[in-house]
Amino acid sequence: MRFFRRVFPVLVLLALLIFGGSLEVKAGSIYDGWSNGPSKDPSYFMIGVWYQDSVYAPQYKALGINTYVVLGDSPAGLATLKANGMTAVLPADDPASWTLLGDPAFTCWLLPDEPDNCQFSAITINGTVHTGWPLPCASTKVTGSGTSTATITVYNGRIPTSNLLAMYNQIKGSDPTRPIHLGLGQGVANTNYVGRGSAPGGGWTQEYIDYNKACDISGYDIYPYVGMGSPLTSSIDLLWYQAKGLDSLKTSYAVGKPVWNTFECTHIQSSTNLPTPQSIKAEVYMSLIHGSMGLVWFVHEWYPAFSETGLFKYPALTTAVKNVNQQVTALAPVLNTASSPGKATATSSTTVPIDIMVKEYNGYIYILSAGMRNSSAVGNFNVSGVSGTSTVNVLGESRTLTANNGSFTDNFAPWDAHIYQLSSGTSGSAANPLETVRHFPNPVNLTSGNKKARFDTIAVQDVKIYIYNSGGGLVRTIYEKDFGNVGTAEWDLKDAGGETVTAGMYYFVVEDASGNKKKGKLALIK
Repeated sequence: MRFFRRVFPVLVLLALLIFGGSLEVKAGSIYDGWSNGPSKDPSYFMIGVWYQDSVYAPQYKALGINTYVVLGDSPAGLATLKANGMTAVLPADDPASWTLLGDPAFTCWLLPDEPDNCQFSAITINGTVHTGWPLPCASTKVTGSGTSTATITVYNGRIPTSNLLAMYNQIKGSDPTRPIHLGLGQGVANTNYVGRGSAPGGGWTQEYIDYNKACDISGYDIYPYVGMGSPLTSSIDLLWYQAKGLDSLKTSYAVGKPVWNTFECTHIQSSTNLPTPQSIKAEVYMSLIHGSMGLVWFVHEWYPAFSETGLFKYPALTTAVKNVNQQVTALAPVLNTASSPGKATATSSTTVPIDIMVKEYNGYIYILSAGMRNSSAVGNFNVSGVSGTSTVNVLGESRTLTANNGSFTDNFAPWDAHIYQLSSGTSGSAANPLETVRHFPNPVNLTSGNKKARFDTIAVQDVKIYIYNSGGGLVRTIYEKDFGNVGTAEWDLKDAGGETVTAGMYYFVVEDASGNKKKGKLALIK
């Protein structure tokens, strides 16, 4: 993404553990090592947008995005992000970033983007010039995306791993309170990508291992449907490359480090290909299954004309991005727990692999699943330790399945992804699907913060949330469908007439169409 950039010269959420919907305390966060790093709250999952100006913050917040990965109008724009409850990952080679060390909305450093690609001559970090490296890509002619006729003649080079490590050490020495993120190019997965130039003497595997010594959070970007580089051609058949690159990072190049990855949602430069709602969902869920702990949306577009906010040209894709973001946010407490390898298995009726990730949280088993090729299949699932007949909730799809002794089947359309939830108990009766609903913060402050009460991990669609005052009077009815039926809803602390309520104790009842209920308390303070 480097050539898309312009170059510019602890809040801790406290929740009262009251009633059944309270926030579960987590043993640790992947961001525990940094006092000014991203949120350590178990309900947090990093969802970012690449290189935007702060004027668009309200629109991106409405899509469920909580982080800017490069802020175009830094440093002034950081105040706007804070006003919208958002944070920023800022580039170390932007002088503006170094003026914001005291601002808690600045949560992570970014190294020069895609250092493994041929696009650099010199980098300046906080007054120190890093240069003098060889140019292994000089005069290399690089073809654009597989659907583009453009060509680029490259006269610069990769950043040698030793130079990148020197940059990392410089940043870490100046600011050890924030993690440092490294975003690599598509060569992590597209192993013959010509944009990297000639192979280093030690080979690409060792090169990527050495690159990842210079970061705390690894990551990469690839756009398999609209921006795959030569010698491959962009195709919907290649969505699985997202998972391929993550596997390389998690098992070889960046073992033990958190990984974020970047997603396509516009034409970018393709004159023919445009992502679909299904391809967007598929890329995200196969990434989560293969270990991604942060999502970054690349929303720019150059075809048919340049647009910094190209995603908003496509209402269906904008809705798809919002729905995925909201569901991932609702699942954050689940995603932030350790996986349970071996707890479940999945087999396919065809040659289409069905990949899964299993989590156990609050008495439930969650199985994230994805068909990994552009073809249909039937998945056969077996969950250990579950006996009798149990109900399997298919989250976000308004349907259920039946498991017998932990075994069930489901259909997968091309590039399909499903999330299953079932009780980890052995009772033959169906579990209450609303038991997982959480509410936070608690208490809610009427005069500071985002002034909202959030309900998430809602396992079924079309629920209603009734808010009552301490005298039993109905204050407000909230409909999950108004928030996209993706497992989340919010109360803006207003009554049915639009007036902000007063401080005190309130009660809620979450109810689904089958009559299942979840009750709880909310304290509102000033």
